[in-house]
Amino acid sequence: MSYLGHEHGDGARDAEETALAGGIVGAAHDGLPESSAEAAGRTERDILMRRPDLEDIPELEPLPPDFALRRARPDEVSALATLLTRAFAVPWDDDLVRRRLSEAPDVEAIYVVAHAGVPVATASARLAPEEHPGSGYLHWVGADPDYQGKGLGRLVVVRVLMHFREAGLRDAVLETQVHNFAALRTYLRLGFVPEYREADDRRRWSRVLPRLLR
Repeated sequence: MSYLGHEHGDGARDAEETALAGGIVGAAHDGLPESSAEAAGRTERDILMRRPDLEDIPELEPLPPDFALRRARPDEVSALATLLTRAFAVPWDDDLVRRRLSEAPDVEAIYVVAHAGVPVATASARLAPEEHPGSGYLHWVGADPDYQGKGLGRLVVVRVLMHFREAGLRDAVLETQVHNFAALRTYLRLGFVPEYREADDRRRWSRVLPRLLR
């Protein structure tokens, strides 16, 4: 699923765009732990988006000095827990990072942007062949809220898309919440489009798209 903040209403669009520029692109993932989901107020079913192919992926933009885009290291479990806690405002610990990411059999790679060696943005490449055969699943995308205005979330998403292309996959999917307007704008700009799994999805998108296209 993909978080990029919560719905604030029409008056908060500028704040959402600021968050977008900062790369708080949220995470495509398979769900928060129940207690955290409740804490985050997540009650709606996630929506599905798909990038129909892995062609024309944007180039990776250069990073400022002291920043690096790379794979997470095995010794960065605690740093990832801190980053994800800050990005999603729900608690992560080392055990949860191991279960959901670093030791999860369906997660191929965890990418991070590190500043002075410390991860400040992340996105993961996951495979879910039973649900999405031939597709890469964009997983747990998030950035530290202190790192706004640098496009770090978008950068790690692009790197995961490149990973899927290098792996010979056909396309990419993600799940997110329909009220995460800044996240939806990011994913639309990166070539993701809505995919309707149920009739109600058309209604939900019809209410959101006019706001996204303003």
